[in-house]
Amino acid sequence: MSPQAQLQHPAPQPRAVGPRALLRAFAAGWQVLARAPRPSLCFGAAFTVAGTLLVWGAQALHLAAMTIPLLGGFLLFGPVLSAGLLGVSSAVRHSRPAGVAAILGAIRGARRGLWALSLFCLLMFLIWLSDAGTLYSFMLGERSQGLAAALPLDPRSLRFHAASAATGFVIANLVFAVTAHSVPLLVRGRASLVGAVMASVRATFRSPLAHALWALALAAGVFASLLLPPLLIVSLPLLAYTGDALHVEIFGDARRKPR
Repeated sequence: MSPQAQLQHPAPQPRAVGPRALLRAFAAGWQVLARAPRPSLCFGAAFTVAGTLLVWGAQALHLAAMTIPLLGGFLLFGPVLSAGLLGVSSAVRHSRPAGVAAILGAIRGARRGLWALSLFCLLMFLIWLSDAGTLYSFMLGERSQGLAAALPLDPRSLRFHAASAATGFVIANLVFAVTAHSVPLLVRGRASLVGAVMASVRATFRSPLAHALWALALAAGVFASLLLPPLLIVSLPLLAYTGDALHVEIFGDARRKPR
């Protein structure tokens, strides 16, 4: 997109919302999931398989204590990887067919800034992983295997997970503020990369309580589902649709603007 076109189509301004908007968003997200179960559950299943492979890899390398940092870092890609589901959400909202075509259309139509956000998420993942790996080498050191070794069940393991979680908390909040609204803005062609990121951060600070509760719900929903991995098949698309519904509450709904 040329600079002139970006000036003609500036990023939309966010409006302030309260916690009730999050309740409405959850209701809307569940409605989308109920009306388009097949693509939603297929996405959730693919994401669950990828997470399972990470767990298997950590166990195979006898790095069981790295399981939780690996999964937490992997979830940083969630907003970008769920871009296709935004097509399903839009299709349901506008009474269009919500299938593979809607998913592919959302991905194909996304502005190139979405791929820059993917690289940003990858960089944050690598920072998270390298920090957790450094802490692992200093605080634990020995190799381990088994489910018990992946959980903070002893003082040394608890200290390691607490230290890695502190860094992860900062990185996760940074990624959340940057991607929560910039991904749907880019997928729907409503802003340039810089404009979308600025609008996303602005929206987060304009409605701090709603976004804090949403971030808490995201973390609680995902990590609770990790205790029973098949639940991720449902919880991941539901959270993606809820996030999009909250985005619509804040930025309104709009058809794609010309590129």
